[in-house]
Amino acid sequence: MEPLGPDLRRRATPGDVELTTGGDRAEGRAARVPPRAALNPDELSAGAGVGAAALAVSSSGEVVLLAVLLGAATGDVLAGAVAMLSTGAVALRWGTTSLEAIAGAQSVLGPGGAVGPLAAAGSIWCAAGALVLAKARGWGAALFGLTAGLVVAGPQAAALDLVAMRGAVALLGVALAVCVQRRAPPAARPMALVLSAGAVVLAVLA
Repeated sequence: MEPLGPDLRRRATPGDVELTTGGDRAEGRAARVPPRAALNPDELSAGAGVGAAALAVSSSGEVVLLAVLLGAATGDVLAGAVAMLSTGAVALRWGTTSLEAIAGAQSVLGPGGAVGPLAAAGSIWCAAGALVLAKARGWGAALFGLTAGLVVAGPQAAALDLVAMRGAVALLGVALAVCVQRRAPPAARPMALVLSAGAVVLAVLA
């Protein structure tokens, strides 16, 4: 009498053995894959800050990238918006988004905060003031202050005395931004947004 149902006693075929072995190997490989390390926000912020400082000091790259890195370094939406508007005003004032071209123009014509027309110079000062008043978090305040100083005085100079002057202005921007971060009231942040928007308007009018 034949048993009902499938014959459970039949021998495994080579195909069955191959499928089983391949499955076991795949499971072994999956088990050996190490878990991905989680991204550390502090490390990302520090990396963005170093990149922003390098772009600002060396006058290389694009204005948009500088603004993005400044915002990423602080992790602050309002400070990021101030950085975007302020650097955008600088690009409009000089007619280019290239930091190298902006530095070249300042090395020939003079510091952005001292070269006319009046609306153009006012745009630079408004942009710098907005960066200082943004009250960026952590050491981002120093980055914003450094950028503000370089926006006003320019990052490049041929003569030694101009190098010293522009370095002093950059350090002054850092000191002012850190002081504002620690002592200014919260109302300084909305004022920074207003100043950065005004910088854009003045740059367009210039």
